[in-house]
Amino acid sequence: MTAPYCLGPEGEVMPETTHLDQGRITIGRGGQTIEGQNDDVETISKEELYDLLRRHEPVQLINVLDPKLYGLGSIKGSLRIPANELADRLMEIDKSKEIVTYCANYDCQLSKEAARLLGRHGFAVRAYEGGIEEWKQAGLAVDLH
Repeated sequence: MTAPYCLGPEGEVMPETTHLDQGRITIGRGGQTIEGQNDDVETISKEELYDLLRRHEPVQLINVLDPKLYGLGSIKGSLRIPANELADRLMEIDKSKEIVTYCANYDCQLSKEAARLLGRHGFAVRAYEGGIEEWKQAGLAVDLH
């Protein structure tokens, strides 16, 4: 079942400046266009991400959900940069760290779209597909502010 706050052509919530058109994804005020499907984006599992954080590896988490959905929470220590603002806020992201993007859950494609955009800008990035929902369900640390 598709969550009502996922990005997609079936009526899910889309940031105002995010557009999908025949495999082309445009995000950000700068109109960054990403061609192709999301299946070439490297992903990270909940267990792998937890292990990176537990070992204090240099990783920067980015919650790419729309601010309207911040009530879902964020993984502790995350930056909140909505996908539709990502192209305009690259300077806030630390290129010396591995970047992990995430959104709501497996049905949401924002994390992969954001990872693709960041990869095109030279960031080492993976997408956490389980999102904040899987993280919370596992009882892991969440910031609700």
